[in-house]
Amino acid sequence: MGNNTCVDPTVHCFATSRRPAAQKPMRLRLGSILALAGLCCLAPLSQGCREAAKRELRIAINSWPGYEVIYLAQEKGFFRESGVDVRLVEFGSLSDARRAYETGKVDGLATTVVEVLMARDATPRDLQIVRVFDASSGADVIVAHSKFASMSELRGKRVGVELASLGIYVLARALELERMTLADVQVVSQDQKTMREELLIGELDAVVTYPPESLAVLNDPKFRTVFSTLQIPGEVVDVLAVDGQAMRARPADVQAFLTGLDLAYDYLQKHPEDACRIMAEREGVSAQAFQKLLADGMTLTGPDDQAAFLGPQGTLRAVVKGVAESLQRVQLISSNPKVTECLAGNGQPPQR
Repeated sequence: MGNNTCVDPTVHCFATSRRPAAQKPMRLRLGSILALAGLCCLAPLSQGCREAAKRELRIAINSWPGYEVIYLAQEKGFFRESGVDVRLVEFGSLSDARRAYETGKVDGLATTVVEVLMARDATPRDLQIVRVFDASSGADVIVAHSKFASMSELRGKRVGVELASLGIYVLARALELERMTLADVQVVSQDQKTMREELLIGELDAVVTYPPESLAVLNDPKFRTVFSTLQIPGEVVDVLAVDGQAMRARPADVQAFLTGLDLAYDYLQKHPEDACRIMAEREGVSAQAFQKLLADGMTLTGPDDQAAFLGPQGTLRAVVKGVAESLQRVQLISSNPKVTECLAGNGQPPQR
């Protein structure tokens, strides 16, 4: 099957081709998909087409600067060089990517600890963290109209947020610090693009957002940040999580994916301008703005940092435990999972 054929009409898939700057996730017409499938999977080739799909490691991704190292690895051919066939499946939000995993459409996803815990709570699939991308240190924000100076002033106001995702966790924690709860605001479920538009026209009083959408809002002097992840340091951690069954069945492919990521991090260190140019294009921002985000809004974690997070004495254990307790406290998950079951050892997939 061709590397750029989309297998689901609700998502945009890409393998080795670069997505044009600022292009949004697209829908393919059902007829187009059937036609493409027909070209590939005529009767004599149907078995081979199915086998090719099985060989692909399918990873869900959405727009977030910390995840772009995955795209950099794909664009520079590092996954192919490492010996794995990767299909990146792009979604418009973290919650959509999580649902794709829960329904078996992908083998793993770039996500946060919050979504890992939610997925483990909602499905019997065995999602495990294998790599840490970054820790958000101010990039995730709550932006309000400038007439609101603090979170406490949002009592009773309309706040846009992605439900069943990181956004609702950030909102819950921000309110908790003010001794408020989700019941103290009007929670409005929206995707990132729609909530930004509704904030601009006054339909919402505040939104929980992150780059690149947050950049467009904060460029307008009518809006201000009333909360950021700087106020909950270490809690919002972005990770690569892969299904346990996929790791047990295909350890070499998962290891090759991690090797491809290592090569991408190395390229970012040695060629920062070109790497940031490539990653910024997919985010739809300038290379300079992208570099500023990496420097000011998050702390990237490279290959040498993984053991400090995922090793036996790693700090991620305390993060997972704390986030799980917070999610349970605000009833976003039903049970507190075993921390060790959420982590795949030292950031390496299990070996045969």
